[in-house]
Amino acid sequence: MLVVSYYEIQESASRSHPWGKTTYTENAGEYFSFRERPELIREVLEDFKPFESQDAIQKFYELLEWLNRDDGVLETNDCFFRPPAENPDDQFQLTRKTHGRIEFFIRKLDANLSAEAVHWLYRMMSLYLQVERPDFHCGIFDIAAARTDYIELPGEREERIGLRLCIYFNAYGNGDTNAWDNLEIAIQGLFNAFKGLEAAIHGDFLKFRQP
Repeated sequence: MLVVSYYEIQESASRSHPWGKTTYTENAGEYFSFRERPELIREVLEDFKPFESQDAIQKFYELLEWLNRDDGVLETNDCFFRPPAENPDDQFQLTRKTHGRIEFFIRKLDANLSAEAVHWLYRMMSLYLQVERPDFHCGIFDIAAARTDYIELPGEREERIGLRLCIYFNAYGNGDTNAWDNLEIAIQGLFNAFKGLEAAIHGDFLKFRQP
């Protein structure tokens, strides 16, 4: 998978966790804890639901269910999605583009206050994405950090400010069908990378050997 591997903190994406209802005129969102209520994953994602007949969207639902499972170590915060449309990105010579975002954090909330811990997550996720399907060039991932006020932690606001990670994913194709197919490949790669990341958290690292 192709990955933009430049670490930065997106100040414009700062928010609290949990967050409240957004004020967008169209497609307004509302925070739900999928860890506490996993059945909502397939009910409340307004960007995804119109397209849930697509295999790529079903795979994304499976990813969210896995990340928010009872014995997981990570948890999702937010996500969004846009279906195939005209591709404006010159570096990908394909007619259609689809894109979205998934945000996540460490379930042990105080661990997200450590910039070193979150940067480690970033590096490991970037690594696991890059070794997944290195032959696949019809999609790209961009990983960024965003400041987050973990309001469920004790202390004053400045003591609760940590980070979360946002993964932006783009998939391209010649025509809508091809774009959907490539999105499914990209989401499966993301799913596999998350599994690798969780294994690394438990100390089971990817091993590189001399060819």
